[in-house]
Amino acid sequence: MNSLILFGQLRTFKQCLPTILNYIDYYNKPFDVFLFIDKNNDKNYNEENMLHLNNILFSDRIKIIKYTDQMSQDEIKCENDLINKYNKTSQNIKKYFNLSSITTNNFVTKLYYRRYLLLTYVSDYCQQNNVHYDNCILTRFDIKLSDEKYMFYEKKNTNDLSIIFDILFSGNLLTLLKIFQFSFEYFAMYDICLTKNKESLNNILNNIHNKVLDENELNKIYKNWLCMPEMNFNVYLIKNNIKFTKIICNNAIQR
Repeated sequence: MNSLILFGQLRTFKQCLPTILNYIDYYNKPFDVFLFIDKNNDKNYNEENMLHLNNILFSDRIKIIKYTDQMSQDEIKCENDLINKYNKTSQNIKKYFNLSSITTNNFVTKLYYRRYLLLTYVSDYCQQNNVHYDNCILTRFDIKLSDEKYMFYEKKNTNDLSIIFDILFSGNLLTLLKIFQFSFEYFAMYDICLTKNKESLNNILNNIHNKVLDENELNKIYKNWLCMPEMNFNVYLIKNNIKFTKIICNNAIQR
């Protein structure tokens, strides 16, 4: 059984969602659908667009619709605590590397936590309804994919993890729940930095880039990527020996 797990705002879903559905061969495969929608400051959230969303996904396939303004107080507190931790650690990194500025975006902490939160909602649904999903596709409403279809159904091992960094994830539910523990351990790179083990950090960066980076290249990464999710997620997977396949999708973009 397959599941499509979508989150975020509806701002560009009319342009983007059809490309996702085509990419995963949605209309020729059985899918259950789980939605986590952020209505905050989104002018595209309205009754007409929700009707359109139900129509293109087929309303009988939609098992859960959750909204971010329905998050519990505990969930909101956890999200805010993670943001505070991110901001504090980012400043520590800036100080440690003696950088005049560092690229940060505390909203990405929300994105990763909300991915994890949505996966727990799906897990609860599975337990309550005695269902199991071998293939889960987790992505956002505002991701536009290329025209070809991704044949993830042919994977020999349902535990296989496939990723378009960092916008689409394919694997079974337990695998996705495992990797999105990253939401709480976002500091995969920071932990290395703050133990003052630059050599270990540089070795990982060289590994990711498949070459020995010079000092200028390393300094650029320190400034632009140490506090951003893409690089940290790579490091997290490597650090935890989590095997994955990079999906080649040259035209995938965030709209």
